[in-house]
Amino acid sequence: MNKDKELLDAIIELQSYWVEHGASGKMFNLVLNTLLELTSSEYGFIGEVLYTEEKPYLKIHAINYSASDGVMQNSDHANPSEVLELYKLNSLYGKALTTGAPVMVNAWTEELSWDELPAGYPELNSFVGIPFYHNDILLGMVGIANRSDGYDEHLIDYLSPFGKTCANLISSFRKRNAYILREEKLKEREKVYSDILEALPAGIFVIDAQENPYYLNQTAINIIGDKLSGDFCLKDLPKYCHAYVEKSDQLYPSAQMPITKALQGETASCSDIEIRRGEKVIPLHVNAIPLKNHIGNIDYAIAIISDITELKQQQAKVIEKESLLNAIFNSTIDALFTIDEKGKIVRANSAVQTMFGYHEEELIGQNITLLMPEPHRSLHNQYIQNYLNSGEKKIIGNGFEAEARRKDKSIFPCDLSVSEINQFGKRLFTGILRDISQRKRIEQMKKEFIATVSHELRTPLTSIHGALGLLRHETLNTLEPLAQELLDIAHANSNRLILLVNDILDMEKLEAGAMKFDIKIHPLTSLIELAVVSNQAYAEQHNSFIEISENLPQVSVAVDQHRYIQVLTNLLSNAAKFSPQDRPVKIEATVNDGIACVSIIDEGPGIPDSFKEKIFNKFSQAEGSNSQKTSGTGLGLSISRELMEKMGGKIGFDSNLEKGSRFYVELPVYSSS
Repeated sequence: MNKDKELLDAIIELQSYWVEHGASGKMFNLVLNTLLELTSSEYGFIGEVLYTEEKPYLKIHAINYSASDGVMQNSDHANPSEVLELYKLNSLYGKALTTGAPVMVNAWTEELSWDELPAGYPELNSFVGIPFYHNDILLGMVGIANRSDGYDEHLIDYLSPFGKTCANLISSFRKRNAYILREEKLKEREKVYSDILEALPAGIFVIDAQENPYYLNQTAINIIGDKLSGDFCLKDLPKYCHAYVEKSDQLYPSAQMPITKALQGETASCSDIEIRRGEKVIPLHVNAIPLKNHIGNIDYAIAIISDITELKQQQAKVIEKESLLNAIFNSTIDALFTIDEKGKIVRANSAVQTMFGYHEEELIGQNITLLMPEPHRSLHNQYIQNYLNSGEKKIIGNGFEAEARRKDKSIFPCDLSVSEINQFGKRLFTGILRDISQRKRIEQMKKEFIATVSHELRTPLTSIHGALGLLRHETLNTLEPLAQELLDIAHANSNRLILLVNDILDMEKLEAGAMKFDIKIHPLTSLIELAVVSNQAYAEQHNSFIEISENLPQVSVAVDQHRYIQVLTNLLSNAAKFSPQDRPVKIEATVNDGIACVSIIDEGPGIPDSFKEKIFNKFSQAEGSNSQKTSGTGLGLSISRELMEKMGGKIGFDSNLEKGSRFYVELPVYSSS
């Protein structure tokens, strides 16, 4: 009876401690010490049954030895760094774990020698291991050893209530640890969420259903201002934050703020709000949503506040760029239009409307064939479809002449260029169209003029020039000096007109690609000598002479002899006109890297810097001190450049004022290999 009372008192005491302090390492030691006192045992442990790879093992929560020398006395293994775990299932405690039944030994056996225990444990002479359960689940076991009278079944029955207390203790311990773990995870999760919210570039502002500020992250504080006070009023938020309607002096209406609408159950946003502090203006985008509880009532409203200064700046740049592009698009004299894959007009500039006589609303959405005459009108859609199917380009990416049709059905010639573009994954085609009616009229006038020059002007000029030449020869020294001078002037001017007509006809042939070239292989020295012979008399007329350098390179070039001599004649005659009296015009030739270069050098006044860029232009002449001496058509150098390019060569010059000029022509050296 006394033993039962001791057990009951012990259990009551443990439960009181448990209620007051909860399950802990110290609690396990108190339980173990109580058990050792109740059973008069020297040694014991309390362990929790856990599993690894579906095999049980024992995690010791308290182990004790009450020997007189104090070894292992009140050892507390609740600290995780000191946890003792037992895994041998072929031991006495292992037998209790695997069978789930008590194990008892009252005589020494090898099974009582456990090398898993810490150093210093006593020699065992008796042992009993009692597993305990909670809701039919094996939670742990107690083991006691070295009772002087040994152990029996009666003791096991006697300790049954104690085992239930241990089971409750382990169960409570597990629940406590699970609770602590959940709390730690919850705190860790809350910290992660808090860190994320604080790290967000957007401001987070949370307000509860009573319009009390609940949470502001640091970004929101930076934008809105310092943490809102306890007497905060939502309707005063615009005034408190200095929030204005974008580009106005009006405070943003509180009722229109997204967070106000969110408290009323709406999901709302705005991008026309800005915070002003002195000269600093912060444009914002605000998006707000309501947070409802499980019964549908609004508990909170969350506003996400983004500083869109950079976005606004980018938008302004885009608008400015788009405005500029629109201005360019609509100010060009060329008609610009965009069509889709079906040939429908997507966009057209004002030049299209002016050129064709349509209003914009009459063009957009219409097929581009509206602007085409037959046969292009019927074939256009087929052109596009063939390109889309085959990728073969006939008109795409090429410029060509075409005809277009105005609203009044009149037809006019045009230059048309069509290109393909990709806009946001959508294939479009752009066209640039130029009305060339004026150019065509000018070309026709030019053809008529050239025909007139060639047939109606050159023939009579040639006759007049010949007659004047014959008259000069027949009347030499027989006319009065004044009459002879007038005859000489008429003859010289008729010659000049013939040269001008010939130059004009040559230029026309070059531009039209109608000039024929008879390219053959010629020795360079022969070409130079022939040019000198042809121009020496002209140089003497201008009180100059042509001087050929020694050691001309013995190479050949592939040229049209007549046209090459024409180029050299232009250069030699120019040099003779500008050379000082009695000074030579030098002609030299060199070969470098397979290029034969013939240079004509004079000691004239040189070419002004202001004239150098346009010296090869048509009808260009530099002003000279003697206009009569330097008169010409102004086409010679332009024709010379065209001729050299057609023959695969080039022409250039070097010049210094007061030191003269060097004009040169270059051609590849002919090689028979």
